[in-house]
Amino acid sequence: MKALNFQKFLILVIVLIFTISGIKAQTPSSMASDSTPTTTTTTTTTTTAAPATSADNDDDYNEKARFGIRGGGIISKYAFESDDPTEDPESKFGLDLAILVAIPVGDGTFMFQPELHWMQKGYKLEDIQTGDDIVSTLNYLELPLLLRLNFGESVKMFAFAGPSVGWLLDGELNTATESLDASEILDQTEFNAHLGLGIGLGPVEIDVRYIAGLSDISDADNFNEVRNSSFGAGLTLKF
Repeated sequence: MKALNFQKFLILVIVLIFTISGIKAQTPSSMASDSTPTTTTTTTTTTTAAPATSADNDDDYNEKARFGIRGGGIISKYAFESDDPTEDPESKFGLDLAILVAIPVGDGTFMFQPELHWMQKGYKLEDIQTGDDIVSTLNYLELPLLLRLNFGESVKMFAFAGPSVGWLLDGELNTATESLDASEILDQTEFNAHLGLGIGLGPVEIDVRYIAGLSDISDADNFNEVRNSSFGAGLTLKF
């Protein structure tokens, strides 16, 4: 994670120290007559302040279940075999919005983190006649089930991995000659795998991930072995 250059995050540690102070007072009595022995009385009063308990330490943030909202983007690309050799899909940018819950396992070193994403996948083609980009945007609802490992001392880091299932909501597949409803060409369901790393300070986390397509989602004879892959990054706020 050195390449991410996030080395300025620090953990705030609050330590309160209380001292014990004493006050002593001495009062001598007056002397009696010459024939009476002199008696001196000394009174000592000591006041001791009870030490206060130390403040709670907030280092174990991951020991409790946390809900979160995440916003970010993905760069996705479809890989497919087409009868048209001029079709060479390129990657495109899309939005990625999610809600999630992180559930600690044991002391919080490991967590189970299911997420629900709305994400824009797809690809773009270059029109060989005009040079313009032909963009295809597909909206997906995706559910990753991730196992997360938390590590690091002064800088809190984490790694995660797990399978996911996605559902095609809507979208069109565009080429230089036609535009087709994605639901007529692609399967409604796809299976993927998420693998990523992240860094965080308290309720704020940043992660990067790779999303690998595991299933062939083609549902057409002239559109073979369709798989999509994506790189994503996002900012999560937990509460």
